Amino acid sequence: MEHYTKAMKLYFTIENRATRSDFWYFTLVSILVGALFGLIGAIIDMPTIVFLGTLIHFIPSITLFIRRLHDIDLSGWWFLVLLVPIAGFIFFFYATLKDSTDDNPFGNNPKGF
Repeated sequence: MEHYTKAMKLYFTIENRATRSDFWYFTLVSILVGALFGLIGAIIDMPTIVFLGTLIHFIPSITLFIRRLHDIDLSGWWFLVLLVPIAGFIFFFYATLKDSTDDNPFGNNPKGF
């Protein structure tokens, strides 16, 4: 839950870097919260709640992915590769699997090694 709250606190921040665990834990909690919003929306028959749950996580997920790109020493503009269907899917997993080991122009190593 710490990673989720950290990403939500940095709602509009694209500076610095984000670790893999920051990215994946935020993604996991976002999916669970989205499912909860979907369930509540289905129970009370109000699809607007599902849209609200998606809207809450839209900007933080983009900024977190940009910080993740910074962690693998890429510019945030590489985020636009995700708009290309097959290349975006492959790049998404490349960006989340590679590990950072030292400082780069985007900031210090978030792991502190």
